[in-house]
Amino acid sequence: MKGPKKNCLTPKEQGFCDDYLATGNGTRAALNNYNVSGPHNASVLASDTLRKPFVRQYLEQQSEGAAERVVKLSQNARNESVRLAANKDILDRAGFKPIEQTDITSQGDKLKFYSDEQIKRAANEIINANSNPSGTNAGDVGTASQE
Repeated sequence: MKGPKKNCLTPKEQGFCDDYLATGNGTRAALNNYNVSGPHNASVLASDTLRKPFVRQYLEQQSEGAAERVVKLSQNARNESVRLAANKDILDRAGFKPIEQTDITSQGDKLKFYSDEQIKRAANEIINANSNPSGTNAGDVGTASQE
């Protein structure tokens, strides 16, 4: 039976953490440091390892050098999308994050603003057209009497 767990990382956990910090890829870090058969098992092991309290504590302590690692990734990563993401992160941290805007218009068209009276008239036209196809007025929206 094993004794109580000490407040430290095993050599494999240490290697995993160092690789994870260098690449940001848990699956790759698990493949490099554990005896696992295939990427699926490595992914599961990476997820489990990242949940361990001592591993999380070590990663948090090492996060102080994260900015330097992001800069290195932006310059040296093999994958172009990793370099792009690192550069975006650097710009975000420097205050150059673009303003996020959502286009709530239809296909980029500008919104048209209508007065209350224009909206009431349009509503009455729709109501009258749908409820009384013969052309007689069925009633008006928002008015007491017909003009």
